[in-house]
Amino acid sequence: MNNPAFEDQQYVTAAKPARIYDFLLGGKNSYRRDRQAALAVREVASWTRSAALLNRDFGQRSTQVSLNRGIRQFLDLGCGYPAHSLNPEHRDLHELTDRTQPGCPVVYVDHDPFVAAHARALLDTGPPDRVTVVEADILHMPALLANPALCAAFDLTKPVAVSIHDTLAWNPDDTAVAQALRALRDWMPSGSTLSITHLSDHWQLDVVHRAADTYNAHGIAVRPRSRDQVAAHFGDLTHLGPGLTPVGAWHEDSPFAHLPPEHSSAFAGIAVKGEPSRHTPAEELRPLTAEERTVVTYFAFGTSLTQLDELHGINRHEARILLHAAQKALGARTARPYELVLRAVAVEQIPAPPLPAKAPSASAFVFLHDLAHGKDTRAMADDDQHSVLGLNALGKAVLAELKAKSYPHAVYLQSALLLAVSAADMTAIRKRAASSRTAFP
Repeated sequence: MNNPAFEDQQYVTAAKPARIYDFLLGGKNSYRRDRQAALAVREVASWTRSAALLNRDFGQRSTQVSLNRGIRQFLDLGCGYPAHSLNPEHRDLHELTDRTQPGCPVVYVDHDPFVAAHARALLDTGPPDRVTVVEADILHMPALLANPALCAAFDLTKPVAVSIHDTLAWNPDDTAVAQALRALRDWMPSGSTLSITHLSDHWQLDVVHRAADTYNAHGIAVRPRSRDQVAAHFGDLTHLGPGLTPVGAWHEDSPFAHLPPEHSSAFAGIAVKGEPSRHTPAEELRPLTAEERTVVTYFAFGTSLTQLDELHGINRHEARILLHAAQKALGARTARPYELVLRAVAVEQIPAPPLPAKAPSASAFVFLHDLAHGKDTRAMADDDQHSVLGLNALGKAVLAELKAKSYPHAVYLQSALLLAVSAADMTAIRKRAASSRTAFP
């Protein structure tokens, strides 16, 4: 016979992910074992708290992305403790939606009975089907989606915004997670969005695995996944914005956008169901307008959004409209400035910018070229048989060599300047670099 008092005692004497996350964000819903586990992990991975802050910021901003697309129904899978209980200035999902459209149905789901009870007491206080809290395991997705409370909350003739933030990594069974996500995507109505953040060992293989071992030592199973594995969770949905990126880099206006990816050690993406790919067929491509060409050219020469406003009178809103128009005209994958510059130079829509005053070394050129064309240091290490740490060191050396600022866009923008080199020269440089791999810093 189950003893509830004994079960409660077990619950508070074992560390739990939701309470560790709460502690990292400055909340009070934690016990001694949770705090011990959190501090032990921080000894291994000093960025753990910043990762929690980045994840919280992304979650709040991703809600606005779905609202801007006209979505008015929201499903939060793995909701954790209410944000307001962490900090009175934080807003829970239904409070964020109320700013745009009061009364949007919001369903919070968590498998932790104490978290669900806490959420139910603090959040589920309004009219029926306005805010609903469901205690369920997302690995049992068909049963969850058939839950009567969830079914009553949503109109499945209209899209639903689904968020799964810092949840899937705490489920180590790859097969079960894949099956759950497949069932979820099948259930989502056309036009729905799926927002995911997920811990990854993509940038810091050794550190992340030592952090995972530390969690395991405190009784918590955690499964960092590769970029390809995280990407597979989206299935054939179409990515919005910049695609799958480090958590802090997805929103350009985030206060954390300047931080290196190691500060989150997680991927983030928002994708939509039933929307055609943003790749424009060749016959639909068109020349850039004078205004689009002007903005892209400014970026080619290193101008920032702030400088566009201050020096050229083009405010951020106008610039983003022009960048998205240029993306469509060029058939670019994203509206990120560096990609538009690369594509505009490649198809001769803007003049090739001059090379930096000091030409980079052969190794530096190869590094920048690969980075500009979407490779990451893990893939480059695999291709070139060099360690990720060695390539990261090379990246820092390249930044110093080109006197670029130490944030990601600078690397991409500087790499765009190198496209003045012809394809033949590029081949020669690659051959030179291949023969001097030991010269890598």
